[in-house]
Amino acid sequence: MSHICGGYTTARQLQQEDLDVWDKVLTLHGTGADLAAKGTPTLVQTAVVPGLKFKFTFEDGSAVIVWQKHGVVVDTRLKLRT
Repeated sequence: MSHICGGYTTARQLQQEDLDVWDKVLTLHGTGADLAAKGTPTLVQTAVVPGLKFKFTFEDGSAVIVWQKHGVVVDTRLKLRT
């Protein structure tokens, strides 16, 4: 997978490494249960920032933005529509 510095890659199907990140998100205290209710993401985009940013998109058009540094999820944001 190639990353674009500062910009998102083209949306693609999730690979195991993406699902591993999503699984980490679901373990976060205070947000994991709410995000688990959305189901499994259908697409993902990534961007190189200080760390790596994932944009997980769902069937309803909503997206969850996840920031990861050194393999640790450090923040999440929910976007209702992409």
